[in-house]
Amino acid sequence: MTVTLNSAAVAVAPPDAAKEVGILRTSWRAVLRSPSGRFGLILLGLMVLIAIVGPFISPHSQAEVVGRPFEGPSATAWLGTESLGRDVLSRYLNGGWLLIATALLGTALAYLIGIPIALLAAYRRGRPVDQGTRAISTIFYAIPPTILALVLISAFGRGFPIIVAAIVLMQLPPIIHIFRGFALGLVANEYVEAAVARGESTASILVREIAPNLRGLFAADVGLRFCWSVLFLAAISFLGFGRTPPDSDWGLMISENRYGITTQPLSVIVPALSIALLTIGLTLVAESVARAVGREGMPRA
Repeated sequence: MTVTLNSAAVAVAPPDAAKEVGILRTSWRAVLRSPSGRFGLILLGLMVLIAIVGPFISPHSQAEVVGRPFEGPSATAWLGTESLGRDVLSRYLNGGWLLIATALLGTALAYLIGIPIALLAAYRRGRPVDQGTRAISTIFYAIPPTILALVLISAFGRGFPIIVAAIVLMQLPPIIHIFRGFALGLVANEYVEAAVARGESTASILVREIAPNLRGLFAADVGLRFCWSVLFLAAISFLGFGRTPPDSDWGLMISENRYGITTQPLSVIVPALSIALLTIGLTLVAESVARAVGREGMPRA
């Protein structure tokens, strides 16, 4: 790409488009080639499949009482009953999809909001927008996620939008910090300076010249962010601020049945094990991607 500036031809190297396009393919191949990555992918796929298919194969309604509290497995309730005599299996099968969907939505919104802010802050380095962004991020870093969620719930009431908002607010500071730091190394490249010389708008420079180079960083980071969101939601549900009973949730099931763990351990072990397997699968896949990105190198101009 050649840009004419003050009647002089300046040769500018464009971003490595092939490497940008190939980073996702490289990440996918890294997961399939790594034993831990394949194992993590199997765990993740199994948990997601259970969450999606579960409500359609549930033998009972999640609110239906099928026996006495904390009964053992039987022909009516294959995993026994929980604290109110409801079927553990039915509540488990209905309790995963919203947990995963909420974590996915909250994480996606955090990236959609955080990455543009990070890029703008890096592009305006040292200016008020950058200083303000860092100051606000530092403030939110200092607030424990659970405390923020409780404050939001106390102020606006329990509900799906409030929990999603809590995820977004807690994910924004690390996303802004990481992507701003990486973008600082990109804004000084010659192809960005050439775009400025051509008179392109700030939005065009951020979207066309800088953002495509963040694909490798995004691929390495998104799995860990999603894992954090799942654990955060499970903790909120355990504290009783997630879904409203009689709706089920894996974290809520642990909270409701923890007093009967010695009598009917399946009512606690099954949802707790599922959360653990989901997060382990996410972590293994994310680590495989991160190693691949590290070997290939972050896409740069």
